[in-house]
Amino acid sequence: MPDFFTSFHFIFLPSREEVVRRIEDAGLGRVRNIKLFKFSSCTPAFQVDLERTDGRAERVVLRGEQQNDILVMNSDERNIEKEIWMLNRVRSLGLNAPEVLLDGQIFSTPGYDSSGEFNQDFRFFLMEFTGGKAMDRQVKEAGEAERLRLFDRIAEIYARVHSVEGNQYGVADGKGNAVFGETDLETFLARRTERLCDIIADLGKVSFADEVRRFAAREAGALCKDLRDSGYNPAPRLCLIDGFCGNMLVDGDRINLIDMAMGGFFEPVTEFCAFIYPLRELLLEQTGERTYWEHFLNAYEKHGGRLPALPLVARLLRFMFVHVLVQLLIYWKESPSAEQQRKAEALSEKMSGLMDLRVEGLSDVVRVI
Repeated sequence: MPDFFTSFHFIFLPSREEVVRRIEDAGLGRVRNIKLFKFSSCTPAFQVDLERTDGRAERVVLRGEQQNDILVMNSDERNIEKEIWMLNRVRSLGLNAPEVLLDGQIFSTPGYDSSGEFNQDFRFFLMEFTGGKAMDRQVKEAGEAERLRLFDRIAEIYARVHSVEGNQYGVADGKGNAVFGETDLETFLARRTERLCDIIADLGKVSFADEVRRFAAREAGALCKDLRDSGYNPAPRLCLIDGFCGNMLVDGDRINLIDMAMGGFFEPVTEFCAFIYPLRELLLEQTGERTYWEHFLNAYEKHGGRLPALPLVARLLRFMFVHVLVQLLIYWKESPSAEQQRKAEALSEKMSGLMDLRVEGLSDVVRVI
């Protein structure tokens, strides 16, 4: 009887025997142990302990293809080639990201659903294992001086990633091109909003979808006009999107970036959503004459990042948070979990507070998220 991997997070996973055979056939050595990472929930990731041919023990990571956000993201936006491109591009900037092994060779083995029936081929690649402590935990446990140092390091990483210019907005594909393909921020926001709202409506939340459409129609044009009038020219830049918490790991003085599944070309402020959400009120704490948030933004600009005025940053953040939370609502709504269905209902009821909010600073956004 085949030994199948199973997890309620994933539609299909490989059998242990077949995936081990594919790894060993690649010539890396003998697989001593393989297990699904405990916190693997969107993209299947396995810890693989090897015994190399020279007897050395080595740990590597097997990355499968993204299986969440299937309604929101098409196959080009979720494929393995995209993540391999992102990892290599981030490493080319001198940042610490896992090395893709075997020249980015992509493997395939049968993938099975929870009942053991063949579903579709399970594609994967192998990369270097990198460890460390989740950055949000490191920040929360640090004293004032260490927090400021960490915020400076985080700002430098983001500024370096954002130094890569794109031609269009959207998630990157395997060649580094934006899949969505819009050069204008206002048009991109409008098209992405419509795409999300169509999905929400199909899931039965028609009135909520209409509410989001009204918000976007009211805010997108005015926001983009105010950005241009202020002298800030919106432009797509490379972003990690999910580059914080457990995807930014502290290992001594080294900061490792992992999981590039959401990467692409966006307005740089979009990056800050993942940074702000777990820290929230901490960023509003005063340290000297400034808040931690103001220190972070000053560090970002010091390292070459470019931002509009603070009130416009806050308005951009609010718009991006609406998109992020709507995408989360879709993820919960399509889940078979009754608990996540309840979360989707609660979120749709509470999001009016974010969309109706008069935003002047980060504190306004933090208060409702």
